Amino acid sequence: MRKVKKFINKMDVPPFKKKLLVIQTNHPKNHSPEPKFLVQLIKLIRRHLMLYIFFQYKYLNSKISNNQKNILWIHNTTENIGDSLMKTSSIRYLKSKGYAVDLCVPDRLYDLYRNNSHCNNVLKLDSLSSNQKNYDLIMLDALSSKCLKIKMKFYFSKPFVTLYEFFNYFRADYNLIFFSWYRIQHLLNQEEYIDDIAKPFVGGLTHKKILSLAINNAFVAIICGGINDFRSYPFWDSVISIIDNKETEKVPIVLIGSDNGISNASEISHKFTERKNFINAVGKFTLSETKSIISSCKLIVGPDGGLIQVANALDKKVVALFAQIDSRLRFTEATDYKALYDDKSVQNINPEEVAKEILLAIKT
Repeated sequence: MRKVKKFINKMDVPPFKKKLLVIQTNHPKNHSPEPKFLVQLIKLIRRHLMLYIFFQYKYLNSKISNNQKNILWIHNTTENIGDSLMKTSSIRYLKSKGYAVDLCVPDRLYDLYRNNSHCNNVLKLDSLSSNQKNYDLIMLDALSSKCLKIKMKFYFSKPFVTLYEFFNYFRADYNLIFFSWYRIQHLLNQEEYIDDIAKPFVGGLTHKKILSLAINNAFVAIICGGINDFRSYPFWDSVISIIDNKETEKVPIVLIGSDNGISNASEISHKFTERKNFINAVGKFTLSETKSIISSCKLIVGPDGGLIQVANALDKKVVALFAQIDSRLRFTEATDYKALYDDKSVQNINPEEVAKEILLAIKT
């Protein structure tokens, strides 16, 4: 039984030597019951069997060698913007060590990464069949059937490594950026301190459609909406009013976000129809165009989510609202940020406190 438990521990232990910061949080993912011992065992055995049955074990590498300079990273385990940016962030490190990486992503994430300065090429998953490039190594997100099927279909006999290896930790209490960078360091046999440079990256910017908005470095971008109620902040109108009452000159503000923030943004806009330097861009622009808006602003404010990580990748100053998860699990020393936190919901964070941090951030 002891040997079996040691075998299963592969799913709980990160595939690198560096100590990964783990912080217990109230995130909903952490309230679900832990997978039963037998379920974990079956999952681990299934992954080993897949590697054996499909003759992939002999191609699985434990390290990235100096002569494996041309790498294809097949990234297909998430379509969530924030998680994706954090997982692939270590491509920055690979490039800094002289490796050339092509990144292959789902269609939804293509505009997030295309024309970035850290990848040689960005490909869509659907285009792999026509991609004839000869790679030295394939990088997979995980040893899951979803990842292995693509690898075997297009690059059956190519050597490969994975980000997660057998690690299958289900709790949301570790930093994905550090995980990605520490894992790549381990694969490259590197030990240097990287906590102050580890951060995501995004693709090139599209400016044409937003030029007419005349957004400049004086603007504050406020993120409206959110997937979860506990990460959606409905009091931006109060925050803006407090700022206006404290400042003689109106702070230029642009509202950004996807379709789930349209209703909230419309309510805010109706209250400030006469306000100068106020733009509602929620649900009106593509992800690539929203990246350009973020890039043009002085400060990005909003709940923990994908656009906050886009701001992080663009080296923007951030005031972020967190609930049920510690900000240290989203950012590193490389990020210029201020975090406001509540145990249950960002909706419990006082608008006065949010306004105070915005004013401090734009004046420093």
